[in-house]
Amino acid sequence: MGIDSNWIHTTYTTVKYQTIPPGSYRFMVCAKNNDGYWSKTPATVSFTILPAWWQTFKFKIIVTLFWILVIFYFLN
Repeated sequence: MGIDSNWIHTTYTTVKYQTIPPGSYRFMVCAKNNDGYWSKTPATVSFTILPAWWQTFKFKIIVTLFWILVIFYFLN
């Protein structure tokens, strides 16, 4: 299961998913030619969306350490 696991019949040649959370995904599509024949196997594209830099563990540690140092500075 994923973001959109239902097959959707359309005449559009593009697809947009604007709010996909970070993770690994697989996009599959079947096509029908002008004679009405469907492709036997779906075309598949696998891709990974990385988290934004401010969502990474490293950034959160750096911000935490920064605030600890600021608090320590003002207490001394």
